Amino acid sequence: MPKEKREPNDFVKLAGTLAGIFLVITVLFLLFAKEQIVFLTIIAWAFVVLGIVLGAFMAKSQEKTRKR
Repeated sequence: MPKEKREPNDFVKLAGTLAGIFLVITVLFLLFAKEQIVFLTIIAWAFVVLGIVLGAFMAKSQEKTRKR
């Protein structure tokens, strides 16, 4: 039985993208600004809000395409 190659869900792509960006920001903070590490919590919450907003827009656009 051949395996079907399936595309990941758009929400999974979004989560992976945001996590990758946050990982890079975290590494850069650890390398260059260890004394300012407290700002990572603010950046993390900004990514949480960004993920929620983008997820809502994606769900809304998927809902519109399903109706067509």
